[in-house]
Amino acid sequence: MKKPISLLFVLTLLASLFSCQSRYSDSQLLAEAENLKNSNPDSALILLENIKAPENLNKKQYATYLLLTVEVKDKTAQDLSDETSLTSSIDYFTKEKLYEQAAYAYFYQNRIYQSQDQIELAIEYCCFAKDYAEKTTDLNLLGLIYHDLGNQHKKNFNFRDAIDSYKKGLGCFSKTKNNHYVGSMYRRIGDIFLLTTSIDSALINYNKSLEYAKKEKNQAEIYHTYQAISVSLYEADQFEKAKEYIKNAIKTEYDFANTFNDYILLSEIYLSLNKLDSANFYLNKVSFVDKELESNEKYLYKKMSYRINSMKEDYKSAMFDLRDCLEYQHLIYTDAISQKLLEIQKKYDTEKLENEKNELIIQRLYFFFICLFVIFLIPFIVIFFIQKNKKHKSESLKKHQELLLLEEMLESKNEKENKLKELLIEKLEVAKKVALVRSRIDTNNNEFVRQYYKIFDQNISDTLDWNNLYPIFDELYTNFISKLRHDFPSLTEKELQHCCLIKADFNSEEIGLFLSYEYNSVRVNKVRLRKKMGFETYKDFIEYINKL
Repeated sequence: MKKPISLLFVLTLLASLFSCQSRYSDSQLLAEAENLKNSNPDSALILLENIKAPENLNKKQYATYLLLTVEVKDKTAQDLSDETSLTSSIDYFTKEKLYEQAAYAYFYQNRIYQSQDQIELAIEYCCFAKDYAEKTTDLNLLGLIYHDLGNQHKKNFNFRDAIDSYKKGLGCFSKTKNNHYVGSMYRRIGDIFLLTTSIDSALINYNKSLEYAKKEKNQAEIYHTYQAISVSLYEADQFEKAKEYIKNAIKTEYDFANTFNDYILLSEIYLSLNKLDSANFYLNKVSFVDKELESNEKYLYKKMSYRINSMKEDYKSAMFDLRDCLEYQHLIYTDAISQKLLEIQKKYDTEKLENEKNELIIQRLYFFFICLFVIFLIPFIVIFFIQKNKKHKSESLKKHQELLLLEEMLESKNEKENKLKELLIEKLEVAKKVALVRSRIDTNNNEFVRQYYKIFDQNISDTLDWNNLYPIFDELYTNFISKLRHDFPSLTEKELQHCCLIKADFNSEEIGLFLSYEYNSVRVNKVRLRKKMGFETYKDFIEYINKL
């Protein structure tokens, strides 16, 4: 019912604007937009867009206009990455000692920096906003500032400062009895505890969040909290409870974009309970929309399918799933590099345009000073602008060379990555076939057994040309082998190869096939390798391999 009413309101407002536009001055539109910014930000944005000459407003009104435009766009969930800087608003409000407006200006400048992924600047402007907000009585604004500070510290993996900011924000919202944000802050505190593996503390905060969300009947918050509790219980190996909470989450959210991960988690839980049919059932709930999935979602889906088929001992299907996983990994990597290249290209184009603009300004100034000072300043002006032009051209050339270098790196990286993936898949197929033959030979036929081992027991690992694989691993994983040899010079070739296969995400059975280990020997060798490298726990060992 609310949507038709809002639509009717907007249509009425538009009709009034077009029919009576001459009766409303820009200052009146600005005042009306400020009144509507919280209750109806869509209408406020329409009013602001109808201010035809904002530059004709007085200084205070213009500063307010810039701030309001960003504020209502943020409230209507629009992208702020291309928004104009609020520097003019900040300068005016701070100069006039309008602390509340200055706090909001700094806060929304922080939101702009967040949209541009400039985390350090976002934190800096959040701190400025906090300083001014503390001079006012607006605790809700102060709570929002602490909320954003916590989010940015979390992105920087600065969990101690993040949890401190969230707790301060929780205190602000509790004083104003803003239960909507109180529940949200408890959930975000729980997220930090979950990231730091403090499961009990995470569950305490999630349950408080769920309590407030249910009081407010906030379905989105209820859904996210159910989901977070399920993940926490799964990490604590409480699979039955985790299963119930993720099912509750699915009941509250019917949008596939949100439920994809829920079905993957539910499939994980059933797999942990060794209920393969149930795991496969929930995995198949997302397979019918395969075309709508992003590359990372397809990767998760195929990885889960690979694990299920491996446990079912359907190795042929598992092999195809693994091949698909590698393909999607490649797509994800390529997309990330392409996106980075686009960002660099965009930055390059912006700087090039700015340079061209500067060159045009320089030319005009050059002509002006020639006319004004004639002969007296000609030598100085010529020297200055020649140096300036050289600098701009040098910078443009440097950026262009960087782009070419990145493109060459991408082509080289893709070629070597493809080479490694093709080689590994080929060897995996050989290993599977050898393992299949080995499992079916008649041990009573001594002559056959003798001939078989003469042919195949050269070790599967010997068929891999590790001298060629090591450089590829170095290229693919940023000097992985070189760093490993530097950190642990005492490792044998077999141990280096074992580390490589762990880095490439092969399981114990596959590692055994490549290195000619028995299945149990893989685990024993893995323990010996961990102890030899000085890691107390397997988790520390794997974290080192993954980060290297």
